[in-house]
Amino acid sequence: MPLSDDDLDAARTAWLIAAFDVAAFLCREDGSIVECTPKAEASLKPGGYLYALNGVLTARHPQDDIALKDAIAAAGSQRPQPVAATVLLRAPGLPPRLAEVAPLPRLGQSAHDTIQLGATVMVAFGTPRAMPAVALVQRAFGLTEAEAEIALALGDGQTIERIAEVRETSMATVRTQVKAVLAKTEVSTQAQLVGVLARFNSRPL
Repeated sequence: MPLSDDDLDAARTAWLIAAFDVAAFLCREDGSIVECTPKAEASLKPGGYLYALNGVLTARHPQDDIALKDAIAAAGSQRPQPVAATVLLRAPGLPPRLAEVAPLPRLGQSAHDTIQLGATVMVAFGTPRAMPAVALVQRAFGLTEAEAEIALALGDGQTIERIAEVRETSMATVRTQVKAVLAKTEVSTQAQLVGVLARFNSRPL
């Protein structure tokens, strides 16, 4: 049963009051934007993580966009238990961020009189403490867990010799993994890698 205009306006108002101080979008299952908070609107800027394409919330990075749209569809579905998800967002020259995608509360008096409006997409500016740095770096650059650990060790200033000692492996093995890390992060030197990893510790915007 479709919502009346009054019900939809009431839902929008309640949502905006609750989410006014965060960057959040109210989307339908297809990703079309119904409402957004002022901070969310400000985030839709050239070169940013997200933009609106024909009214549909779109991620800058193609792989992130697929994940975002899948997450919104799952969160906005009519299934008994819509699924919440966390999506990685990337943009050239910016540190990776996370978007939390969660279903809105169902409206209605009974289980037979409810409707799912869509998904609430919250853009988290800053690395959430709930996600370990290893997991975030791994997802951001498509690294294996071992490669992510080595990348962070290099970022902490550890030498290849020290990393090999701690991991109880050969320096040749670590050098091979470092080469893989450099290739996947699209840098050519360890110094450049340290610069890339430093973004993960940047202050929230």
